[in-house]
Amino acid sequence: MKIYRLFRLASFSHTLTALIWTLLIVIPYPPFNYLLPIIEKGGPGIWFLFGYLIYLIAGPVGFGTVSALIKTIETDENAHINEALAKIGFYLSYAGVLLSSILLAVAGALGGYYMYFIAVSPTILSSILSRFIIPITLTTVAAVLGYLMILLSMMLAKHEQ
Repeated sequence: MKIYRLFRLASFSHTLTALIWTLLIVIPYPPFNYLLPIIEKGGPGIWFLFGYLIYLIAGPVGFGTVSALIKTIETDENAHINEALAKIGFYLSYAGVLLSSILLAVAGALGGYYMYFIAVSPTILSSILSRFIIPITLTTVAAVLGYLMILLSMMLAKHEQ
């Protein structure tokens, strides 16, 4: 399989997941009917919204763009990227984008639910959200490192003579 097709497949899978995620936000039945009020009220709901937006940008758009760039490098410029570096970057970025976005969404949904529907104290809310900070940080760093590796693999493409 050509490497650009791997990224295109990732873009398609992230697009499908984003469509499902979008539908879950607007489903008017529990537990999904809590999501729009949580987003609308802000606070932890911003974490949820941020996870959703990052997923849309780094997933479908990011992988689609990388696929197009790699195809351009390989076909129009007659060059070959470092596939090993690109594949490692692919797996890091795919897992990092998916996990960090899901963790942000879960933290935002849980925090918003406890804040607005259960009315817990700020101390308890802070305790709930703080458990997510290190995993979100680590998965975000993985995604960024993955995309940097992909970018490097394209920048170091070898042209055929």
